Amino acid sequence: AGPPLSLYNGEGGTSSGGRRAAAPGERRAVALRPELWRRAAFGPALRALLERFGPPAVDFQEAFLPWERLLEYDAALLLPWDNDVMSFYELYHAGMPLLIPEPRLMVKWLPSVRWGSLEPNHLTSLRLPGLAPLGAGAAGRTSPWVDQRTLLGAVAGGALEWVEACDYYRFPHVLRFPSAAGAIAALRAFDGERLGRALRVAGARLRGEALEFYRALLPRLLSAPPTPWERLPGAGTCTSGFLAQADFDSPNGAALCRRFCLATWGCAVAAFNGHCCMVYGASSSAGDDVCAERNSDGDRAAYVGWRHRLLAAAGAVAA
Repeated sequence: AGPPLSLYNGEGGTSSGGRRAAAPGERRAVALRPELWRRAAFGPALRALLERFGPPAVDFQEAFLPWERLLEYDAALLLPWDNDVMSFYELYHAGMPLLIPEPRLMVKWLPSVRWGSLEPNHLTSLRLPGLAPLGAGAAGRTSPWVDQRTLLGAVAGGALEWVEACDYYRFPHVLRFPSAAGAIAALRAFDGERLGRALRVAGARLRGEALEFYRALLPRLLSAPPTPWERLPGAGTCTSGFLAQADFDSPNGAALCRRFCLATWGCAVAAFNGHCCMVYGASSSAGDDVCAERNSDGDRAAYVGWRHRLLAAAGAVAA
């Protein structure tokens, strides 16, 4: 898959290189996002250690830096404050050497940084209907939200998996540091001209791959049906895969029934008789065709059914 922000280039066509030939001991790096370093509990200590272990020198950004001024630096030290920081893509495509914390160090710092994309709240619980509920435990969890208030909560919630899945750790040629001393060592060791060239080549390849991905995806999106729900032929309830039921005495009961399905873990089919709503799982004893067999005996003949195309397909793959 091609991450959307791989396409972002902005002013990245302007190559960084004003100080690229500097000797390792004369290099200067910039640590971005000044308010983050002041807010994070480890910020002042890390800054003091970088100053103690240098050169190279690391300037902590104090205010807004114009793009041209930023590119005068030999490298940028970036502490990600979320899973997709625009500055990362801008500097990567400009060929600026980037230093980021190792994944395990990033997770260790999460209680101070608190990635918004990993933060569990009511809104995030509604964004991906059909995923395991928050707090379901690491074994059955598929939602990417974890308790970042403590290191124990972040580790137990599987934060490392989601951190490692980010582009910071997927894109090639990004430098990583395990400690303050490791950051200084990385600043001294890299070949600036070779690394900058490799970053620009990789950036062009990533943009090309993303364009091909979305070029193939766009026609399918444009020709997709207007609704993910399809009406099941005939009448009746499913003979297998039952998950839950609820009553909706409302003129909008059918829509409420389908919404109930979206809110029920594993649901792909909703059946409604004007009062009672029954929902069924995406995988059943009938095989990949969800609700292939239906029961229309007696009162069950009043039930009308809908299948959610995407959730049914996801259940078939999982099965």
